[in-house]
Amino acid sequence: MGVEDERRRLGGAFAEGGAAYARLRPSYPREAVAWMIAEVPPGVVADVGAGTGKLTRLLVDLERDVVAVEPSTDMAMQLREGLPAVDVRVGSGESTGLDDASAAAVCYGQAWHWVEPGQGTTEAARVLRPGGVLGLVWNYMDTGDSRVDAVNQAMHVLDPGVLDKSESAGDVGAPFGHHENREFRWAWSMTTSDLAELVTTRSYYLARPEPERAEIRAAVTAAVEQHFGPAGANVELPQVTSVHRFLRP
Repeated sequence: MGVEDERRRLGGAFAEGGAAYARLRPSYPREAVAWMIAEVPPGVVADVGAGTGKLTRLLVDLERDVVAVEPSTDMAMQLREGLPAVDVRVGSGESTGLDDASAAAVCYGQAWHWVEPGQGTTEAARVLRPGGVLGLVWNYMDTGDSRVDAVNQAMHVLDPGVLDKSESAGDVGAPFGHHENREFRWAWSMTTSDLAELVTTRSYYLARPEPERAEIRAAVTAAVEQHFGPAGANVELPQVTSVHRFLRP
């Protein structure tokens, strides 16, 4: 299977699971999002691949005028329910449906790696005004912590050698020039039960048949119990948020 076919297969898995995604996935540190849009001039901020609205909510809280673009009906339904005042549109990173030069920023939260980079770069440049910002952000469990690494390995028990998704930021091409990147380290307050269930929101899990899903769940539950404690315990999960911003000439 080619790279694009695999991207479409895994991305299509998000046609389901919106409620679990909204409940179990983390938001982003406010300071990370504030840094991402710190150089953004006044105007609309487009949150592309907005999912259930994790990034959208923070952009609204930072008093930006936000339009959300999301291809999954299930995810968009969660977004509309949680943020009824936000303009939510059906579209993708390759075809947002937004007007030319209509946005001061185009942002992708946990989403740029699902976009064909050449088409996505062209589309972002089309939608942005000159001087606008392309912002990309990813959350990761901090696998520098041995406990977290053990759980992460269990999550990928059937997917060895999974790549760092933020490396796809290197695929942003012309006309974007100036590029800055920062990492923010923080801790996510959650329960061990939610940590064990987190894997059920991942594309590689959703794209698998139930017998394989069950194998993954069993491996993750065992790793969480071994390294973080029994179901229902409160934990502070180390996280890393990687943020990239590109200036459109």
